[in-house]
Amino acid sequence: MAAKPIILRGYLRGTERAGTSTMGNPTYRLIIEDTDGEFRTLLTQSNSSLGYGITNPEYRNALCDFELTKAHRVMYAHIVTE
Repeated sequence: MAAKPIILRGYLRGTERAGTSTMGNPTYRLIIEDTDGEFRTLLTQSNSSLGYGITNPEYRNALCDFELTKAHRVMYAHIVTE
């Protein structure tokens, strides 16, 4: 049985470059305000394509579902369109 993904719903409030992986891909520190109004700071997953798109304007202040790894790194961000 596959493990249930960890989903955090919230708003992307800021991004900050956190370096690069050993393969040269960007890693970002994300500031996320969850739906309870609490702020969380999480890193993108190493070598994730999310590092290339997360700074695009469509994510800024949009309600998103952030899919997290077991280590609580962000591997996907899906804009909620409900």
